[in-house]
Amino acid sequence: MGAQRPAALVATLGTRPQVVTIALDLLLQAGECIDEVVVIHTLSPRPTKGIPDRPLPDLMNACLRALEQEFPRRSTYAHNGRPCSYRPLRLTVQGQPIDDVHSAEDARAVMAAIFYEAQTLKKRGMAVHLSIAGGRKSMSVYGMATAQLLFDSADRLWHLLSGPAFEASGAMHPNHPDDAHLVRIPVLPISTIFPGMVGLLTSPDPLAILDNKLSLMDLEARRQREAFLHGLTASERRLVDALMAPLAQHGRPPDDRTLARKLVIAPHTVTKRFSDIYTKLRAHIAVLENEEKIDRSTLIYYLAPYYSEQQM
Repeated sequence: MGAQRPAALVATLGTRPQVVTIALDLLLQAGECIDEVVVIHTLSPRPTKGIPDRPLPDLMNACLRALEQEFPRRSTYAHNGRPCSYRPLRLTVQGQPIDDVHSAEDARAVMAAIFYEAQTLKKRGMAVHLSIAGGRKSMSVYGMATAQLLFDSADRLWHLLSGPAFEASGAMHPNHPDDAHLVRIPVLPISTIFPGMVGLLTSPDPLAILDNKLSLMDLEARRQREAFLHGLTASERRLVDALMAPLAQHGRPPDDRTLARKLVIAPHTVTKRFSDIYTKLRAHIAVLENEEKIDRSTLIYYLAPYYSEQQM
């Protein structure tokens, strides 16, 4: 059996430093080889109504000091003596730290920062464990987007759950199995569906290349739908047109009796033609027999973008 792939924990941080150490503890307990921890954080959040004000820098500084104690010299995890590098990353826009996303410029900067960290680690051959349990909601959103764009089968996106009593204790490490749990967030990376997207791994501007790739993907998807429609017989195409035209206009597909009256055919003929169309759609999208049901809703879902474009 080969050596385990080195991995890194990338964690978003709010005002609870334990979300980092607990996630790290649970990953190590699960046998992951975590050699590096990157903590992404903003300034302290703005004061919340009903909660006494504290100087904004103090909240985040306290969190960072707590984490510094967990990683002496930023090279060792004190909890178990394991060699592990630690690096905090403060989010900035044009060199100025931010407390949240307030503009499109802030959004682009936050996305780019999280993306760049994951991208850099993957270019070094490391598996990435991205925890979005802490920090601002916007950081979680851009963390999920990063996972969707960059991850492969070795990478994981995590959320953290803990019991009320343990959370209230403020403990930095779980003492019992029920104290906290990592919950895996399912991700189907774009690169597994569209191999051409692997260019994101080396792109200096993920949003620019994403816009370009999405345009190409839309064009290819349109071609695929047109190819499917061209493969239908004339009577099958008339049936599909009769199904989709009212849907594009009114948002509700007609039933078989309505379609039969419109096309002047028997209802059982409608049923038979749809069955033949489903068989062709199954072959077109390469769905194995019994793997997934192909029915009216599948057909509508697949063709709706094409027919909507025709109405524009």
